[in-house]
Amino acid sequence: MDINQQTESLINTDRPMSKPLMVYNNPGNIEVGQNFAGEIGSYANGRFAEFDSPEMGMRALAMDINSKLTQFNGNVSEIIKKYAPKEDENKTTNYILYVQNKVGKKNITQDDIGATMSAMIEFENKKLPGIVNYYLNDPKKMQTALALAFDKDGSNRQLPSNMSFEQAKIAAGLD
Repeated sequence: MDINQQTESLINTDRPMSKPLMVYNNPGNIEVGQNFAGEIGSYANGRFAEFDSPEMGMRALAMDINSKLTQFNGNVSEIIKKYAPKEDENKTTNYILYVQNKVGKKNITQDDIGATMSAMIEFENKKLPGIVNYYLNDPKKMQTALALAFDKDGSNRQLPSNMSFEQAKIAAGLD
């Protein structure tokens, strides 16, 4: 089974994927409609957002985790229950345990967002290790995504929803 067929079987769409899953640059399966910077389209019958770069997809995941971290005082269980509710196709209990074990704690802080992202990318893409490697084998992707998500003081870096990866790097002083 090639990468496109694997992707199709995981997402269960009624319309064939036009490209491999990693090309959509959405390692956390962020749903459409949250207006994150770098969003350029959708896939899986319009359910998931497509981003213009892996870093912008990872940035969206970091921003989503941070908002839930604040909402639930860092409680990993509550964060994952909101992120991947049981009423969807998710195995929420397994997801919670996986993230807690990988991060090494039940309550996270903003300093743990990178580790939490890594765990979530691994869990979301566990059946396709090539996709996990695409996002996590190059530490510069994570560093860039976090620099695009947060200012040096840890505050959210606000980027307009129509901002591209190249524009975001300039705005964040990364270029």
